[in-house]
Amino acid sequence: MITTDQLLSFPLSTPLLVAITVAIIAALYILIYFLSITRRVTRQCNQDANAMEDGEVERIDPAAFPSLSVIVYVERNHQDLVEMLPMVLEQDYPAPMEVIVVNDGSRSELEGVLGDLELRYRNLYVTYTPPNSRNLSRKKLSLTIGVKAARYDTLLVTNASVRPSSPLWLRAMTAPLTAGAEIVIGHSILAPTPDSDDCNHLSRAASFDIGMQTIGSLSQAIGSIPYRADGNNLVYRKDVFTANRGFSTHHNFKYGDDDIFINQVARQGRRVAVQLAPEAVVRVISNNLGFSHRFDKIRYMFTGSHIFTPARYMAGMASLCWWCWLAASISALTIGFPSLTVLAAVTAISLSLCIPVMMAYRRTSTALFYRRLTLSVPFLMLWYPLYNMYYRIAGRKVRSNNLTWTAGTYTTNQ
Repeated sequence: MITTDQLLSFPLSTPLLVAITVAIIAALYILIYFLSITRRVTRQCNQDANAMEDGEVERIDPAAFPSLSVIVYVERNHQDLVEMLPMVLEQDYPAPMEVIVVNDGSRSELEGVLGDLELRYRNLYVTYTPPNSRNLSRKKLSLTIGVKAARYDTLLVTNASVRPSSPLWLRAMTAPLTAGAEIVIGHSILAPTPDSDDCNHLSRAASFDIGMQTIGSLSQAIGSIPYRADGNNLVYRKDVFTANRGFSTHHNFKYGDDDIFINQVARQGRRVAVQLAPEAVVRVISNNLGFSHRFDKIRYMFTGSHIFTPARYMAGMASLCWWCWLAASISALTIGFPSLTVLAAVTAISLSLCIPVMMAYRRTSTALFYRRLTLSVPFLMLWYPLYNMYYRIAGRKVRSNNLTWTAGTYTTNQ
C-alpha cells in the first residue's frame, strides 16, 4: 500500500542524487550547445534578410561589385538548363557577368538542349570535360576546367538543378565581397520538381538530418571556422582556388569540392562570409528527394571523416548527453518510485530541456525554410545517433563509390 508520505517524500539517497545531477548536467550541456548554434544562425538569417529589405545591398555602389563568372556543372540533367540558364543570365547584376556551362555528359544531348540559348545570350559559354579522363574525380576536373575558362576573378559555383529564388541572387551572394570577404557560403534547399507526385517528400528523420547538418555547419562558418559549404551556392575568388592548388590534395576523392576544399582554404586565413538572405537562397530540384538525400548523406559522411573540426566532437557530445539525460531520468524515476516529488523534479528538468530546444529548432528551421518538426525534435534528437550510425555502415559498403580508381585499387592519401 502506497502511503501519502511516500508520495510526497523525496528519498535522499546517493544513487538518486547522482541520477538527478547527471540529468541536470546533461540538459545544461545540450541547452548551452544547441541554443548557441541555433541563435547564431537565426541571427544571421535575420540580419541578412533585414539588409535586403532595407535596401542596403541595392545601395552598394555598382562599381564595387566584382565581375563574375558563374560556373554551372551539368552531368545528366541537361534538360534542367532550359529553365535554369535564363534565370541566371537575366539576373539583376550591376557588373560584367558570364555563365560557363561545364558539360560532363553527352555532348549531343547538351547541344540539343541549348538550342538558341547561345545565340540569345552572348555571355553564355560552354566547355566540355574530356570523356576518357580516369583516376580523377570527374566533377573536380569539370570545376577545374570551368575555373580555368573563367575570364573573371570572382567565381560562383553551382549546378544545373539549381533554381534561384530571386533576380537579386547574384547581387546578394557577392555583396559580402564588397566588404572584403574572399569566400561567401550560401544556402540551398532540396525541393521537388513541379511535376513530382505526392509521394516525393522527405521523411521526418531525413528532414531533421538536413536541418541539423545545415545548422551545425552554418554556425561554424558564421564563426569563421567553416568545415563544410554548399557546393550548389558558393562564391570564392579565383586566387583562393589557385593558392590551394585546386583540389590536388584530395583529387582521389570523387567529392569534397565543397567541404574538404572550404575547410582547407579557411585554415589558410581566408576571410569567410555567410549569406542567408531569402534572395540568396536557391532551390535544388529533384524528382526523388529521398534518393538525393541518401546520396548527399553518404557522400558527406565519407568526406567529413577526412576533416578535423572540434564542431564534430561537440555535436557528438550533445548527442551523447541526450541519452545520458534519458537514462538518468529513468533511473531517478525508478529509484524514487513512488515519490511524486521525484516525478515533479524529473518532469521540470525534462520540460526545461525540451521546450527551449523545440522552440529554438522551430525558429531556426523557419528562418532556413526547412520543415519545423517542433514536437518531434526531442525524439529525433534521441534517434539521430542511430540514424548516423546506419549511414556510416551503409557508407562503408559503398566506400569505393567515393574514390577514384588507380590500377584496380584505390588510395586515400590526402
